Amino acid sequence: MRSCFGFVAALLVVSLPGVPAAEGGQTGSVTRVEDRAACACPSSGDTTGVLWRGRASDVSLADVARMLAPVLWFSPDEPLLTIVETRQLPARHPCDPEPAMSGGIVYYQVNRVVNRGRGPVAGEDDPEFLAKVESFVLTYFFYYPEDLGGGAHRHDVESAEFYVNVEEFPGACTQLRLRRVKGNAHGVSWYANILNVAADTRLPMTLLVEEGKHASCPDRNADGAYTPGYDVNVHVNDAWGVRDVFGSGRLLGSGFSSAMAKHRSGDTRVFPPRNESPALATCTPARLNSVKPDDDARPRYELRSARSVPACPAASPGADRDAARLAQMHRDNGFGATVPLQQFGLSIAGELAAKETPFRLVSGIALRFDRSKIGFAIQGPGLDAGEFWIVPRVRLTGGDGYSAEVLITPSASRWADWYVAAGYEKLEERIDATTGLPDPDYPAFSGPALELGYKFRMTFKGKARIASLGYHFGGVRLGIRASGYPMLENLRAVIEIGAGVF
Repeated sequence: MRSCFGFVAALLVVSLPGVPAAEGGQTGSVTRVEDRAACACPSSGDTTGVLWRGRASDVSLADVARMLAPVLWFSPDEPLLTIVETRQLPARHPCDPEPAMSGGIVYYQVNRVVNRGRGPVAGEDDPEFLAKVESFVLTYFFYYPEDLGGGAHRHDVESAEFYVNVEEFPGACTQLRLRRVKGNAHGVSWYANILNVAADTRLPMTLLVEEGKHASCPDRNADGAYTPGYDVNVHVNDAWGVRDVFGSGRLLGSGFSSAMAKHRSGDTRVFPPRNESPALATCTPARLNSVKPDDDARPRYELRSARSVPACPAASPGADRDAARLAQMHRDNGFGATVPLQQFGLSIAGELAAKETPFRLVSGIALRFDRSKIGFAIQGPGLDAGEFWIVPRVRLTGGDGYSAEVLITPSASRWADWYVAAGYEKLEERIDATTGLPDPDYPAFSGPALELGYKFRMTFKGKARIASLGYHFGGVRLGIRASGYPMLENLRAVIEIGAGVF
């Protein structure tokens, strides 16, 4: 009760004359005294990522999309800026029949929700959307007419996902909290730039747009620079980051380095539309602001539902490569009215439904050549320990033994990385077919084993993923293995060829 009175008092303070409203209604807006009861939810004490408080019936999903709509910050050398003005980016989707009003267009869509147990959501326009869901993922789509640089092509659909919790309080009061932002990169989930929102995160979220290739990356403090571990704090070693040199065809290494990203200048930002809904203007709590008063003259894009864009005409098989690519991008990103709204009863079910995640029960499977015999190596789900992954795996070779071990590697998806594995191994003794005696090169063994080496990976997309058993990655592992501890025995080379990560 005391916290409720405290929050009401805070609202009264910001509504006193002389206290300015935040720029464009984006953050810290003035709360009118007559509306304070609708906004005075009990405070949980943690305001990290809190977007809005009030009655769920007062806002629609379109209102929430305007609350979360990000600032886009392009590279100063973005090639499309030489073709169109900044205010025309992102571009109107080619299958959208409605012309742009004055500038660029960003599309939004919800494809995944966790239900609260009050019946299924009828769709994005369901008037009880916020009352029915416990959390949801709101995706923003950005269309660019061209992907420029290495591997250039027409049509480029990029996306960023915003994870939102819907928290309820007594008295029909609802609070929206932004929990996570995921900037997608090049259609590979393992490359995603993921930020778990922290107390110093500036909202609206700023997304850095990669030069030429247009991958998205959160900019936590809106400073125009990508800082690994800060702007991205989940799976940091696998995160793509912002590789502005990728458009030139040069990666300069398998992992991210600061030389790959260019610092953004202030004149290449595009802002979201202003929040004009009365409910948003009156019930938005104060938070760190990434929009300044002098940003009012900056270009602003228009916000539209992706489900309002009709399906593109079907491309004739083999006749229109660009149209086929666009259709594939729609499938990969979950864009458009044909994408079903997935509804789950538990949040973990939604996580496991992702195409490829660290929690996948089998993260990789490979043919293994060891002691002149072919067997199998199977990997379980990985555990992210920060600087490295910990992955359980087993080796099975018919008639030659097995092993159960733990593999450690810095990343799951870099094109090349070291690994080390250790565990228990049982090897069968072999009999020389010529002499009928035990073969000294293949003795029996039971005990600890150690392996170290390098794994080289490549990505698979589209139909090529059939060859990688549906995984995004396939690769070759080259290692040296030994048995025993502290004395090493049975030193030999091993090779694995297979699909999966780690």
